[in-house]
Amino acid sequence: MKVFVPLAGLLLAVLSNAQVLVDFQVAEPPPVPDGGQKCTMMILERTFGNSYGDPEIVEYTPPTDCGAVGSWAAVTLNFTVTSNGTQYDRLGIFTFQNTEIWRTSTPEPTEDGIIWTYTKDVTRYIPLFEKPGTFILELDNIVTSTLTGQYASAYTLCNFLCIVRGIPCCWTI
Repeated sequence: MKVFVPLAGLLLAVLSNAQVLVDFQVAEPPPVPDGGQKCTMMILERTFGNSYGDPEIVEYTPPTDCGAVGSWAAVTLNFTVTSNGTQYDRLGIFTFQNTEIWRTSTPEPTEDGIIWTYTKDVTRYIPLFEKPGTFILELDNIVTSTLTGQYASAYTLCNFLCIVRGIPCCWTI
């Protein structure tokens, strides 16, 4: 059974007065329209424990409540992960419609816990997001008596419209 409990370990750490490590993105935020509508869609939630050869596979349907499909001014992916315990860094590969759109490495968690959020501009892939397809997140991990860290992961897709009351909006860069 796949369970998503991204904050359970962190909640335990907070209750015990432990220091949760917050890892931050060292990059400029993606350019998105300022003042337009933002629509957020959960793509997947999964805790990766013993996950070698067991990627998360999710079917996607373009959102219909965020303007005309494909008319978005920008699209971003947000990857948020929590973990606690002992673990090596792991390679994560995120594909959509057989196209690799994100390759990343996890930070090594601490006993007290770690949380990180990264945002990636995927606007150039709008033609892919216009059609239904398959997302695959491969985050191979192994849990043993000494490697106890699991990666509770969530991917969200944000579509940005650039029209406010019929007027084109400004860009924030």
